[in-house]
Amino acid sequence: MSNKIDFYNEENYCPWNFWEAVVAVFLTIPLILILTIPIAYLLERNMGEVIFSPSEISNFGFAIAYFIQAVVLLILLWLFVFYRNRATWYDLGIKTFSFLKGIFLTLFGITAIFFINMVYTIFLRFIPWDTSKDKIKLLIENKNISLTMLFIVAVIIAPICEELFFRGFLFPAFKKKMTTFSAMFLSSILFAVFHLEPTQLIPLIGIGFILAFVYEKAKSLIPSILLHSLNNLIAIIILFQFIKYS
Repeated sequence: MSNKIDFYNEENYCPWNFWEAVVAVFLTIPLILILTIPIAYLLERNMGEVIFSPSEISNFGFAIAYFIQAVVLLILLWLFVFYRNRATWYDLGIKTFSFLKGIFLTLFGITAIFFINMVYTIFLRFIPWDTSKDKIKLLIENKNISLTMLFIVAVIIAPICEELFFRGFLFPAFKKKMTTFSAMFLSSILFAVFHLEPTQLIPLIGIGFILAFVYEKAKSLIPSILLHSLNNLIAIIILFQFIKYS
């Protein structure tokens, strides 16, 4: 039996189509680079700011760099969701949900993500991958980045923007052309690639899949945003403590 969703059902209604989502995907990284490269050049030339180096970037540069990424995602959402299809925030998944079900899914999700990270940590013992240059680790080690700025970006802004784009926008569009499982997997791969962290590709795919699963079961994007935020917060705390005492 097919797992494809009946989009005539109001609960699963998605005004935008599969090909609009595909176009948005192909525009994402080029638009980010088109906006970031000239701004990075001007900042480095006039202020000595290095945006493309997590170990050297300052608070200001970090804010600018992620602001550009967030703006690109929001522009694409505006174009394909609100402008072209006259859709609403409700269509993007910002809707009410069962509180108890949301709590259960969040606890399930954080447990599943912990398991994924644990398995990946064991896996790294047998694979000679250098994870010392992971972006989040370098940002925490970078004394120029305040924990307040890191918290604002990683725990508040990133979960909202990324969940709206990858789960709220891409995932339901993909379900129009493929099974739910395939749509979850494809949106998770794109979510992982977006982070541009090769050594974290596998766990990011797993995390993206869990976030898509939570959204699918909750029928609301809010629990997946909360789960994404909680996961990033835990990761920052663990890495900060590890770096502090190592």
